[in-house]
Amino acid sequence: KMCCEGSSAGGLLVAACMNERPDLWEVGLVRVGYLDPLGAMLDSNLALTPQEYVEMGNPIEQKQVFENMLSYSPYQNLGVRGEFPSLY
Repeated sequence: KMCCEGSSAGGLLVAACMNERPDLWEVGLVRVGYLDPLGAMLDSNLALTPQEYVEMGNPIEQKQVFENMLSYSPYQNLGVRGEFPSLY
């Protein structure tokens, strides 16, 4: 089994990979991880969210963007595919 490490958006990638294939990972290290991108993008009152719509799309107004984000967002997919590896 492997370990992985990431910060900020890299932490999003680490957690999404661990959710997708928990059988491959022993441990993950996430520093300041962006672990609920869907939740953040659904709250347009957050300071950075409107700026993120330009890059990521708007899940409030675009169904496909919502579905795409839901498919990989770590918070919404925790444990869906089995026991989650250790995360620090």
